[in-house]
Amino acid sequence: EEILDHKVSLKELAHPLPYFKQYLKEGYYPFAIEGSFSIKMQQVITQTIESDIAQFADLKATTARKLKKLLSVISTLAPYKPNVSTLSTVVGVSKNNINDYLIYMEKAGLLGQLRDDTGGIRGIGKVEKVFIDNPSLMHVLANGVPNEGNCRETFFYNQVSRAAEVYYPKNGDFQINENIIIEVGGADKSFNQIKDIPNSYLAIDNVEFGRGNKIPLWLFGFLY
Repeated sequence: EEILDHKVSLKELAHPLPYFKQYLKEGYYPFAIEGSFSIKMQQVITQTIESDIAQFADLKATTARKLKKLLSVISTLAPYKPNVSTLSTVVGVSKNNINDYLIYMEKAGLLGQLRDDTGGIRGIGKVEKVFIDNPSLMHVLANGVPNEGNCRETFFYNQVSRAAEVYYPKNGDFQINENIIIEVGGADKSFNQIKDIPNSYLAIDNVEFGRGNKIPLWLFGFLY
């Protein structure tokens, strides 16, 4: 509520955007300051899938490697509505297992899954979009050139879902708790898609300060 009411500021940082761009690339993981970020991230991904998830779910080594392929496939599409049949065909696993694999990677911090509100507040609804967990991971999986729009949505969902219930809405990009609608976009984003919806806001990238219902995207990082 404080962010939406423009009550949050960082007076000692006159120009936050260069720092925000750098954060999106590497800032999610503290070991980035040690250098060789991409190499270390690949090691983290491999260990998470082939060791952590494999041991937790009692998976065979061949299945664990297919999870890595599944993550790679999703990284080229996310955020997107998962198609179980297509994923099972591409990766070469039973479609009955795809949802379990997605949950394993969600719990391991590799993916995020945006659900609708059919399960009610704090319930589990239907998965409508699958995200890579965070923008820094996106940069690594996309060899440093992720889609900018996808990166914005990924950042917003990753940060806000730590502080509030986030759902897939009928209109807009995200529903926060019971009644706040957010559309995410660049500096030229308009209200056309959500103009008639009460409690609707734009989360805008490439702007340092907001006004009215336009909120700088970088400010939502204060929620993490």
